[in-house]
Amino acid sequence: MSIKLNGDQTLPVSHLIDINFSLPDDFEGGEIDQVTEVKMKNTEEQPGDRLVAISAKIDTTFFVVGLENDDQDVVATNLQLLSRRNWIDIPISYSNGRKALITLEKGASGVAIFDKVLAAWERSPVQ
Repeated sequence: MSIKLNGDQTLPVSHLIDINFSLPDDFEGGEIDQVTEVKMKNTEEQPGDRLVAISAKIDTTFFVVGLENDDQDVVATNLQLLSRRNWIDIPISYSNGRKALITLEKGASGVAIFDKVLAAWERSPVQ
């Protein structure tokens, strides 16, 4: 997973979250059918808050989540969630109909990286 500032002005999103999965050939879920949303939360147990975004399936292992850029308040809220929340939830659906939830913790090094990157993005805001 990577998060980057959108540099393509023709794409109506502020930031892009690239999610790339590596699955074994005999994976019992089949293929990953959908990444439904990305949520940020304070604790592992909390339901979390959804980033305002649009998810797109590029192929069976690669998905892009674009953070909406229509309203500066929405952009600010998304960036606050990315900055202040330490847990990330990524619900996914498999081609066999089953669902899963990937939960990631930033950890101390992740928090430091997010702080550094978000500060750099603030100096070079999306137009």
